[in-house]
Amino acid sequence: MSESLISIIIPVLNGSKFLVRCFDTLEKQLYSNLEVIFIDNGSEDDSKEIIKNQCSIKKNYYLIECNIPGPGAARNIGIKFSKGEYISFLDVDDELKPDKHHILIEGFKSYPKAAMVVGNTSKIYSDGREVMLNLGPLNVGLNEPPKAGFLWLQQFQHHPHINSMLIKKQSILHVNGIPENMFMGFVNGEDIALSVKIGMENEIILIDKLVCIYHRHNESAVTKANQVLSVTERFFQFHEKFALPYFYEKKHMEPFKRAYYLCDNIAYKMLMKLIKDEKRSSYIKILKDLQSNLFISRSFLRKLFFSIFPYNIANYLHQKFYRYSKYHF
Repeated sequence: MSESLISIIIPVLNGSKFLVRCFDTLEKQLYSNLEVIFIDNGSEDDSKEIIKNQCSIKKNYYLIECNIPGPGAARNIGIKFSKGEYISFLDVDDELKPDKHHILIEGFKSYPKAAMVVGNTSKIYSDGREVMLNLGPLNVGLNEPPKAGFLWLQQFQHHPHINSMLIKKQSILHVNGIPENMFMGFVNGEDIALSVKIGMENEIILIDKLVCIYHRHNESAVTKANQVLSVTERFFQFHEKFALPYFYEKKHMEPFKRAYYLCDNIAYKMLMKLIKDEKRSSYIKILKDLQSNLFISRSFLRKLFFSIFPYNIANYLHQKFYRYSKYHF
C-alpha cells in the first residue's frame, strides 16, 4: 500500500542563511511520499533564487509567493496550494528529525478519528543549552476534546511547537485555517489559535518521541517579538484579537460557552494587571470598547474587587470567586 501524501509547508522571510540546513533536513526525511512547499513572504535577500534553483532539481519542491505579511497568511496559501491529505510545518531555521512523519503517521493509524498528532521538541539556544519543551498535562496517546483546546487556551507555555505537528488538511479547512495578522508582537499566537480551534472539537494524539529541533537564537521571530510587547500584553492580545470574538460568536454551544467565560475572566484579569499594576492607562479605553462590544461582560463583583483592593489581593479574590463559577474548567 502506498503512503499517504504529506505536504510540508515552509514560510520564508529573508532566510537564505538557514536554507542549506533546511534543505539538508528535508533530504534526510525517511518518509517517501512528501511534497515540499516554500512560501516566500517578501524576502529581500537571495532566498527566492536559492529556492528556485532547488525546485528545479527536486520535482516535489515548489515555490509560491505570498504578498500578505505574516507566517499565518503564508501558511494558509501553502495549505491551499497543497495536495496532501496531511499537513506538516517547518520553520526555515529549524530541523525535522528524519523519522518525524513515520512516527506521527502511526498515531493516525492507531486513532483514525484524530485531527492532529504531536511529538516532542528539543529547543536549542544559541549558547548551546538544550531543553525539551514541556507539554504539560497533555496525555501520551489519546486526548479527547476539548481537553487540548482548553489547555492551550490557558497555558501557552505547554503548546507544542508547530514543527512537531502533523494535521489532517481537512481539519484545518474545517476551522477556516490559521488566523492572519492578528498578533503584532505574539509571533506564535497564530499557531496557538489554530491548535485551540482544532483541539476544542477533535481528538489530539501525543506521541512521546522526539520529532523536531527548534533553534532559539537572536534573530528568531520569538526573540524579536519579546522586544515588542510585555508578557502580559502578549497574553492579553491573544484574547483580545482571537479568543474573545471567536468564542463569543459560538457561545450558544458547549464547550465554546465555557471557553468564552474562561477567556472573559482571563482577559479582564490581564487588563487589570496592565491598568493597575503596570500603570498602562491606554488599556482603560480598550476595556470600555470590549465591554461595549459585549466581548467582556460587566461583572459588578469583580469590578468591585479591583476597584477596592490592590491588584494582587483583587486577583486572589477574583480567582476564588471564579473557582466556584458555573463555568470554571
